[in-house]
Amino acid sequence: MVEARWWNQKCFPTLDEYLNEAAIVSFGYNLATTMCYLVMGELATKEAFDWASQNPNVVKASAIIGRLMDDMASHEFEQMRDHVPFVVECYKRQCGASEEQVLDELDKQVTNAWKDVNQALLRPIVMPRPVLT
Repeated sequence: MVEARWWNQKCFPTLDEYLNEAAIVSFGYNLATTMCYLVMGELATKEAFDWASQNPNVVKASAIIGRLMDDMASHEFEQMRDHVPFVVECYKRQCGASEEQVLDELDKQVTNAWKDVNQALLRPIVMPRPVLT
């Protein structure tokens, strides 16, 4: 929804706005995660749904991985369309970095997000392992 508002207003979001307000939410990972619990039988407890609805770090990290990887792969194509700027353009504009520098930095962010996912999977304290995977 926020991306549609930015597009209609011809607004150029900051990197933080893009990552926090649009990237994670519009990627739909939180909804997909929650919907997957519906087929998990006994593991789909109220606690699991409550946990997922609070946007835990592992879910947020997974969404960041998906969205950043998608944006890095498609940003050149998306520039040819009348579309809200993707993370690459937001980062370039805000930081004055080259495309290569931006892609390197975003790759580091993806690597860090994978570390968060792996940490959650190595020490599944809050939820049973099948809920995390």
